[in-house]
Amino acid sequence: MPELLYAVSDIHGGYDRLVALLTRYGLMQQDARPPERAEWTGGAATLVVVGDAIDKGPASLDVLTLLQTLEGSAGAIGGRVVLLLGNHEAELFADPGNDKATKDG
Repeated sequence: MPELLYAVSDIHGGYDRLVALLTRYGLMQQDARPPERAEWTGGAATLVVVGDAIDKGPASLDVLTLLQTLEGSAGAIGGRVVLLLGNHEAELFADPGNDKATKDG
């Protein structure tokens, strides 16, 4: 059982909002540009991302990179980041050339 359990969903590519949320609750440091430099500060906590990390917002790739970076950083100190697929991820995997996948912004 994790020390603390956090959950977030429907990020929709909103990188800055996600960083603000995670820093507010002490799960990462504030300076996270580029996202590959992010560091988990949540100790043994677990963060569950309950789908729809991508789509709509302007920074879906940055969101995924941030979460992947935090996953590795968390694991190194006893924390955990769990990513679940939502319908937006499923739509992209089912048809990577759909209008949502190819539109700007």
